[in-house]
Amino acid sequence: MSTLDWNLKRWKIWGSLEVHVVYALIYTMCTNRKGLRLLKTYLAGKNQQVFDPYFIAQYLLVPVNTIVTNTLLPWMLKEYKGCKGNKMRAWKIKAPVFLRYTLLLDLLELVHEHGNNLDYNFDRHVKLSKILNGKHGL
Repeated sequence: MSTLDWNLKRWKIWGSLEVHVVYALIYTMCTNRKGLRLLKTYLAGKNQQVFDPYFIAQYLLVPVNTIVTNTLLPWMLKEYKGCKGNKMRAWKIKAPVFLRYTLLLDLLELVHEHGNNLDYNFDRHVKLSKILNGKHGL
């Protein structure tokens, strides 16, 4: 069975996307008090569209997991590739959790502040304009 077939048939095991989204948010954000406070702030927001499980899955959880798994984790652990033992195993377990938490924390803050508006005005963003138009800008 191909990977695509297996992924499409997983709904029999976990038939509800909502279960995955709630579990991932709670598991990731409740690792410390700052994450728990931000999750409460996010859930108490006024923009109801950002509570949609499909929005959370597609625009928050999937990008975070993809960035951590494909980019940050290999880059972070490449120096320790030859290491063995309990310390390396602990790094491999703790690093993805920390990276997912950090990225999701930043994304939740952005979504809480700006919502899911497609018409974000990048010209008004002070830090971004410094990056784009600064001495070494694009």
